[in-house]
Amino acid sequence: RALMMQFQQRQVAKRYIAVVEGRVRQGEGTIDLDIAHKPSHTRYRVLGTSPSSASRNDSCLTTLELFPKQGRTHQLRIHCKEHFGMPIVGDNRYGGLDLGCGLLLAAVNISVVHP
Repeated sequence: RALMMQFQQRQVAKRYIAVVEGRVRQGEGTIDLDIAHKPSHTRYRVLGTSPSSASRNDSCLTTLELFPKQGRTHQLRIHCKEHFGMPIVGDNRYGGLDLGCGLLLAAVNISVVHP
């Protein structure tokens, strides 16, 4: 029950890594886009850019670190597509490049207070 309350009260820190198609020019920032008429915020930081002949956008892929404040359905996928104009690689729902390796989005850290 205590863990559930932490999620409901937005006290859980979540960190994800994603790869998007194209070059994200601003090194870090915040994405504020409503999803289903509800506020949703994601902080991001560029971790690196790699050349890619498969990319349809700037001939490169960008690796991002993402920190969502809320946990809306598809929040990170929508934020990347709408804010950057770049879907996450492998995201066939939002037009992502299919490299045959699946969706390049992974939760790498979730921090909670031990009840």
